Amino acid sequence: MNLTVFDRHSAKQLALQTGISAQIASGDPLDYALDHFERCTLLLPAEKTGMLVLRIKKNRIPKADLPPREATGILGLDGDPIYLDEEEPKQSFWKKLFS
Repeated sequence: MNLTVFDRHSAKQLALQTGISAQIASGDPLDYALDHFERCTLLLPAEKTGMLVLRIKKNRIPKADLPPREATGILGLDGDPIYLDEEEPKQSFWKKLFS
């Protein structure tokens, strides 16, 4: 179990009462937890003599690799995939004459 504390007094009390040593970090505990861990539990002092327990679990959902889409239809809500290796259909000669 890895424990991180943000002041020397807490580290000393933890070692004396439980025999567990903890690493000391600096900065904001919430920022530290968000930057360094996928899941963790924070014990923060609350108003007066209370304690705030905050559990953090990052849910990372991989993004699907979708081809780019060309917006068409009303408000651009219809979209067909655009494939770069696909050639555009050629117009017949009589459509070129009358367009």
